[in-house]
Amino acid sequence: MSQQSTDHMPPLSRPAVDTESEPSDDEWVGLWPFIWILFGFKLAMLLCIVWFATRSREDVSILAATHWFFLLIPMIAVMGPLAYQWRVRKVRRRRAQLQAQEWMVDELRNTP
Repeated sequence: MSQQSTDHMPPLSRPAVDTESEPSDDEWVGLWPFIWILFGFKLAMLLCIVWFATRSREDVSILAATHWFFLLIPMIAVMGPLAYQWRVRKVRRRRAQLQAQEWMVDELRNTP
């Protein structure tokens, strides 16, 4: 029987590359449609409950108290684009003012 040398090391393998780093933009495409579907389903269920189960004002107040926070989803969804448009318009207005001041152009100075 032959002896094997113990000082011979196996070849080193490359460390595994982390393939799951930050999500790309393509992975976020389905986020808002998913949220809107959930919101639509919740709204449909709320309307079904109101239609079939409400008999008095107390029932409606309980439904309102337990479902008011679902209005946050469309508010957040709408506030993002509105804030972006507000910021764009503010920056463009300021840019026009600075150009009018720098070049002393009367046409730009009268622009709102």
